[in-house]
Amino acid sequence: MLRDYIVELMDIGSVVDELDKNKSSDVDRVLKYVSTIEEKFESIDIEQLDSIQKVVYLYTQANYRAILQQISYMKFEQIQQVSKLMREYKNYDDFVFENFALRIKNYREAISLSNKNDALSPLYVSQIYVNLANVYNEMGRTVESIEELKKVENLVNRLPMARANLAIKHLSLSEKVTNRTVMRFLIEKGISELEDSCKNVGPDGIPFDTLGQFNKWKRYMEEVIDTSLSDVEPWSVQLDVDDDYKAWSARRNLALNYLNIIYDYGNVDDVQMIDMGLDYFRKENNLEYYSWFNIIKQEYNMARYFLYQIDTLREESNVHESQRYNILINTLDYPAQGYRTELLKVSLKTAFSVLDKIGLFCCNFHKQKIPTHRIDFHKWYKEIELEVALASPFNALYWLSKDLDRKAGNMKVIRLLRNCIEHRFIRVLDIYDVPIDEELADDNKFEYIVSYSNLLSVAYDTLRLVRNAIFYMANGFNIEYNRVYYGDKDGRMFIPLHLDTYDDEWKN
Repeated sequence: MLRDYIVELMDIGSVVDELDKNKSSDVDRVLKYVSTIEEKFESIDIEQLDSIQKVVYLYTQANYRAILQQISYMKFEQIQQVSKLMREYKNYDDFVFENFALRIKNYREAISLSNKNDALSPLYVSQIYVNLANVYNEMGRTVESIEELKKVENLVNRLPMARANLAIKHLSLSEKVTNRTVMRFLIEKGISELEDSCKNVGPDGIPFDTLGQFNKWKRYMEEVIDTSLSDVEPWSVQLDVDDDYKAWSARRNLALNYLNIIYDYGNVDDVQMIDMGLDYFRKENNLEYYSWFNIIKQEYNMARYFLYQIDTLREESNVHESQRYNILINTLDYPAQGYRTELLKVSLKTAFSVLDKIGLFCCNFHKQKIPTHRIDFHKWYKEIELEVALASPFNALYWLSKDLDRKAGNMKVIRLLRNCIEHRFIRVLDIYDVPIDEELADDNKFEYIVSYSNLLSVAYDTLRLVRNAIFYMANGFNIEYNRVYYGDKDGRMFIPLHLDTYDDEWKN
């Protein structure tokens, strides 16, 4: 008789749901659930499962790990006694540190498998995206959380659970901006979305207990407006600028503007650091952090502009002047060779270089004692890794850097391709069928071949990743600066800097 793994996995899922409902119960009851769930998981060899069964297994295990993380916060040693998953960890922080990575890995793998098989219900797959978004949010990665929730619309139109979660993210974003008119706009939009998504929804759309939580969030958001923002008018879309390049940036969600994280407007690149006051510069006597942030924004802006130039070039345009009278041998392999291709490479390299500057910025701000020539985006948190990953407003930057790990990172292709463009030969062809991750897997080649479409796709992915890193650096800096420098004033008075901005005439 064939073993029915789906029935077994659904049974485990039911027990996981019971644990979730009863996680505040007495310890003995919770321990019994934990023991039962892990025994059931242990009886299943994932290698014996087909792709659909693996999706269910990975999704259910990630959900269990999420609940285990919640219940072990106050009961780590007790849970550890019955949980084999937790016995290898010395303490709660060690467990959470690795648990975040494993939950993300499970959800991503489940989504990848589901994309290759359309037998699963779109509702089921949508919930995987929602849960992945929740993990990102826990890790401080609000932008990726929103991006995952927006993907659900491609599977299930106006899914209440995804829409309600996205509505709450409006509040998360509002807490990171300094412009009070934008704060009010975001919170009002969030309230409107919550009302609409929770209206006339039954238990099949949103469970009643979750619906109650959403309504509490709505009341809290209304209270924030009444108590803190009642004296300001909300931002209006009329404040966007009539500029082709800026409009293009917003349509592709590439603007450095918090509104543009959710919507296709907000086209002015207005992300900035807070006014730190004159007292901060009493010793340094300069504006180094503002200057560094200007450089970061400018280099990102130029990397983005190169993509805009490529996107707006007409196919029937004459050969670009830079390509004339440049004698090249015909290699008979249909190369994608010329101005567009070189702009793409420069865009990707320019954007990627911003990451190391973010590492320098963060390393200096955290007063890390690392020689400057050894600092990069992947090393600035050396010796304070756990602290940054779990207890810092810069935690999103840490987890983002792990996505670029050369061996196991979810976005390692970006780092590998950038290194190949910088240090190896890259042959770009109009058509090339070998997947780019497979092509880049061998790091001992002189030349790599990629298709123009793959190069274009990775260039856009790089811009989005760097954009997220800029948001996270600004968020972390503003939160940490407020905590460190305004939390203990020692009776000193805050004197604002009255910061001005450069006129366009200076940007020559």
